[in-house]
Amino acid sequence: SNPTVCAGSTITLTDATSGGIWSSGGPAIATVAGGVVTGVVAGTANISYSIGYCSSFTTVTVNPTPAAITPTPVTVCLGGTATLTDATAGGAWSSSA
Repeated sequence: SNPTVCAGSTITLTDATSGGIWSSGGPAIATVAGGVVTGVVAGTANISYSIGYCSSFTTVTVNPTPAAITPTPVTVCLGGTATLTDATAGGAWSSSA
């Protein structure tokens, strides 16, 4: 599975062979410096690691960062419900408790 990152966030890629150069084939979507990939906008970008004429590649998927959940804060009575919304379509809701 290809690595993913949110727009505005970072992930770190590594390679077992040191001394190579990282580069992004789509810097408008994702940039890379020293293996640290920064998502810019939603899309996919090919990230390469090159030593001399030899390269390895991976495709990084950049997902949009969801908008803020509204309303915030929200108070719910025991047994009650509240409706939350987010302007970013396609997400999945979850609760930590």
